Amino acid sequence: MIAFLFSILYKYRTDRKIKHILEIEKAKETERETFREQAAKDYHDELGHKLTRILLYTRNINKKIKSGNESDVIN
Repeated sequence: MIAFLFSILYKYRTDRKIKHILEIEKAKETERETFREQAAKDYHDELGHKLTRILLYTRNINKKIKSGNESDVIN
């Protein structure tokens, strides 16, 4: 009878430990996913900014070329 009670107590404690470990792993995975999403968003924003700058510089150069003032194109 005592052995049976100890086995039930052991199983209960083991199940609690496993549940706790799984909760920690789930929290870690959620944190990693949040970090990945933020990093991707930051990368996307930075890339968009750089592409916009390239587009604006290109348009500016094209305007200078069309105006026929080659010295403005070099500067």
